[in-house]
Amino acid sequence: MKIVIFALPAFFLVTGAVAAPAATPAQIEQVVSRAMEADANHDGMLTRAEWQTWRATQFARLDRNGDGYLTDADVPAIAAGQMVPKIQAARAALDANHDGRISRDEFVNGPMLVFDQIDLDHNEIIDGREIEQAKGR
Repeated sequence: MKIVIFALPAFFLVTGAVAAPAATPAQIEQVVSRAMEADANHDGMLTRAEWQTWRATQFARLDRNGDGYLTDADVPAIAAGQMVPKIQAARAALDANHDGRISRDEFVNGPMLVFDQIDLDHNEIIDGREIEQAKGR
């Protein structure tokens, strides 16, 4: 249960479903630290492609019932009440076909607002300087 609840804030930041100003430095640090697991070549930088690949691994963790979609059914009852506004924001940002659920494709290929927020020079790479600046916001 702790893992899933921990993953929910990461979900909203990774997807960019939460508006950028709502991301606290601690949340950004948490997500970037976890996303750095996707640094495939271990160069200390995170490319857009690496971030997208990491998002694909996160989908499998978040799709608790394994139906191939992220819906209210995937949110633990204990967290559902506090997560409703964020779930609605996620749907608005990622549910491209407006069917009320987020498919794997929508999740993986959807907007990457947080990546864009951290990638200050817009070169498709998050480097150490940008990570430190994001943490300090």
